[in-house]
Amino acid sequence: MSAPCLWWVSWKEFDSPDDSRPLHAPPGPAVLAWWESGVAGDDSYATMVALVYAPDEEDVAQAIKADWPTKRTRVWRFRTKLRDRLDERPIVVGDRFSFAPWSIERMKALGITAEVMLTKRKP
Repeated sequence: MSAPCLWWVSWKEFDSPDDSRPLHAPPGPAVLAWWESGVAGDDSYATMVALVYAPDEEDVAQAIKADWPTKRTRVWRFRTKLRDRLDERPIVVGDRFSFAPWSIERMKALGITAEVMLTKRKP
């Protein structure tokens, strides 16, 4: 088994697009942060994004499945290895999706620093 690393993942949440929260708050320990980034125009699914700490794609899928179970085949938008080393550089996210306090604590415990990049929105 390879060492855990950071993954940036996204999937379509079909079973409960009107309530895309995980089963547990906060979700399992492998999920460092999660966001709903939008809902399909026909309300058929929510687009979900998460930062996951896991060794491989199978473990990423299991971490997501544990808190977002689905009766349908999960439609992954992407599962991308963000980086192997946790201390390479800060995790930077825009101001649209901020880190929850529990996310920051989990990342600090792993030695990951996080920054929010404030971006100006066009009116």
